[in-house]
Amino acid sequence: MGVDWFNQRRLHSTLDYLTPDEFKMVYGQELALHPEMLQA
Repeated sequence: MGVDWFNQRRLHSTLDYLTPDEFKMVYGQELALHPEMLQA
């Protein structure tokens, strides 16, 4: 249980103080609005 909290629900400063799940959701929404972000 401690590892789950630390890795999945803890706010991360490198992710703009979002949880990893929140970051993935926001990132996915941004990609849907701006698909050109995928092109390198």
